[in-house]
Amino acid sequence: MLCAPSMRLAWFGLVAAGLLWGRSAGAQSVGLGVRASSVRYEESQHSEGLGALARLRLPYFELELELGHEPHASSDRADTRLGAGLLVPVGFAGLRPYVVAAGGANRVTMPGLEPVTQWYVSGGGGLALDLISRRLAIGLDVRYTIRRAGGERFAREEAIEGRVTGVVYF
Repeated sequence: MLCAPSMRLAWFGLVAAGLLWGRSAGAQSVGLGVRASSVRYEESQHSEGLGALARLRLPYFELELELGHEPHASSDRADTRLGAGLLVPVGFAGLRPYVVAAGGANRVTMPGLEPVTQWYVSGGGGLALDLISRRLAIGLDVRYTIRRAGGERFAREEAIEGRVTGVVYF
């Protein structure tokens, strides 16, 4: 079993490999897209939602902005998320694995209660398929997320999120 320092070294190695065998410099573009996600929380809660994405593709990584909305299936709770992420490809062929780190704010609303703002961080990995001369990217990733808010309600939540994305680059 890998210990924490070995895991950090493994992640560093994956990121370094992506940077060393990266695409050529000057391959930057802006992309707009959508994402569909399914989130499973530790208390057996579940939410599904849609979001809008904006990405800046730079030579060795991508920056992502996201605005999304996820209503919960088993309650009147709805989450609205605004975040930013860093995607680092590990390979640069048509099918690209990547690692992702993200963070932002999540606004929780429930009828009859004051809205609560949670701050979140997430990390994970996925696969992206570039089509039409790298103008269209379809991706699939999984992220582990920790959300934290002040007060007693929603003090800390952990979740696993699966996402499907489609981005058109200009």
